[in-house]
Amino acid sequence: MNGKSFKKIRFTVIFNRTHHLNEDGTALIQIRAYHGGQSRYFSTGIYIEPQHWDARNKCVKENHPGEIHFNEQIYDLVKDFKTRELQMIQRFGVCPLRLLDDRPGEAAAKADPTLTFTEFFQQEIRRPELQSSTQRGHKVTLRYLKQFQ
Repeated sequence: MNGKSFKKIRFTVIFNRTHHLNEDGTALIQIRAYHGGQSRYFSTGIYIEPQHWDARNKCVKENHPGEIHFNEQIYDLVKDFKTRELQMIQRFGVCPLRLLDDRPGEAAAKADPTLTFTEFFQQEIRRPELQSSTQRGHKVTLRYLKQFQ
């Protein structure tokens, strides 16, 4: 690598990100994925009251009847995201946050196991959210990669 170190995605468990309680006094627990100045938030589907949240340890407190189940569910979701990140890095060398948007297992089901790196790169270039200047730069890079092969 050109002197830069590879940065992994940071996953953090967040409670009540919007600082708003539902009518029943509960708020959502989410998982925040942060990488390269961007964040994506993923719902755990778990809603609890503020007095049941341990902000320091980022988990459901022991005083909640579903504490063990909820904390295990949160842990498993974070573990799934980390596993998918590692699989993408091993396969493609990168893992953009947008690839985590699918629920665990969906990304793997959508991925074509016969897809080569250059085919993956070509798909990435065609993404509509890329600016034309970025697409041109990527096309040049792809051309050099093909020549190098």
